[in-house]
Amino acid sequence: MDDATWARLADRPLRLSSVGPPIPCPKTATVEVSSYAGALAGPGPVYSSGNQLFYTRGVDGTLRAKVAWISRPEYTGPALVRGIRIDSPGAVRFVGGAHLGTELRFGYDTGVRAAGSEVGWRFLPSTVVVTAPGCYAFQIDGPDWTVTIVMETIANP
Repeated sequence: MDDATWARLADRPLRLSSVGPPIPCPKTATVEVSSYAGALAGPGPVYSSGNQLFYTRGVDGTLRAKVAWISRPEYTGPALVRGIRIDSPGAVRFVGGAHLGTELRFGYDTGVRAAGSEVGWRFLPSTVVVTAPGCYAFQIDGPDWTVTIVMETIANP
């Protein structure tokens, strides 16, 4: 993708509503869209693998959770993933994929396919880094659509 496309997506404001106690984290429902991808959160065309961030604590004190971002076969365009904590102040960073930091770029060819998956499904593995347990929302922007996915952090046993 060209830099102008990514800039247009990044210029969109984050529209992620906050929640506060005593409201529980309004996690996005999951559905099984493909037998190869497992439970996916969101309406698509780009989903997250589940609606929980199973974290481990890094040596720097941050919480790190593996998240796969998955695109339907019929969607071949880009997607920009950004997130924030919505139950208290807190930022999200991404490790893995393209353009590391506060945004994750999901380009046309991620080079990753799940073993045995149906042709056309794109997978973008990443690590989501947060500073504290809580409720996090992710906005995924494509050229003509926006999707929001809400996840709750849970300690990885």
